[in-house]
Amino acid sequence: MWVDAHVHFWQLAHKHPIGINERIAGLARDFNIEDLEPICTALDVNRLVLVQAASSTGETDFLLQLQERRPDLIAAVVGWVDLSSPAVGAELERRRAHRGFVGVREMAAFTDDCNYLLGASFQRGLQALAARDLSFDLVTRPDQLRVACEVVARNPGLKVNINHCGRPVVQCRQWSPWADDMAALARLPNATCKLSGLIERSGFEWTVGDLKPYVAHLLDNFGSERLLFASNWPVVNLAGTYERWWRAVQELLDALCVSSVDRSNILRDAAARFYALDL
Repeated sequence: MWVDAHVHFWQLAHKHPIGINERIAGLARDFNIEDLEPICTALDVNRLVLVQAASSTGETDFLLQLQERRPDLIAAVVGWVDLSSPAVGAELERRRAHRGFVGVREMAAFTDDCNYLLGASFQRGLQALAARDLSFDLVTRPDQLRVACEVVARNPGLKVNINHCGRPVVQCRQWSPWADDMAALARLPNATCKLSGLIERSGFEWTVGDLKPYVAHLLDNFGSERLLFASNWPVVNLAGTYERWWRAVQELLDALCVSSVDRSNILRDAAARFYALDL
């Protein structure tokens, strides 16, 4: 049994404000459990973490309803809460009454200025998360990683996951300062990283060799215990397929001589620890 730590489901009829499927034609359709489950079953990926794609309480409600319907497949939900709201504590209490709710994601990558993450109101929201042992997923651009590092450093009691490897532009061979900033994040023990999002940043003609330096760097710095396999489905379809990304990860782990214990960490155990999953 393996765990996919980052999956999206959406249905256009709900009209949740999911920006990516509004901007990219290939994603402007429904993506449901029935589409993904046969693929996952064939690969022995039997547990999923659903992640928000909209800054919307309605979308989080939808994801939690899916988790209630299919707890055998959907292990947890990372939803959205307005962490700057004065009522954040009450909202988190309401949300965590649902056994599937494990944390909150913030999509700073799609803002012009991410310094709001360091503001007093947002920091209070992060403290409220930590006080309830809920996790924080953060998606940033590479130019925002230093702010992300400050966020993690200011909140040592908060479990933080940097989504999609910090989103380096692999197609352009972007390395510095991404590599230094990710290494700085890895030196903070409460930071983890999702092994996802690389092929979406690699163009259509990517190879496993293109990805290897990035994965090697993350493995060297985070280690297998803080590196979580994730698909980012259906966004991964923009540059391949779920199966192709899965095979690429297996090839990369083989090429980097990753042991069976470390492989199990990346493909299952790191996600189980970070999200406190009941597998």
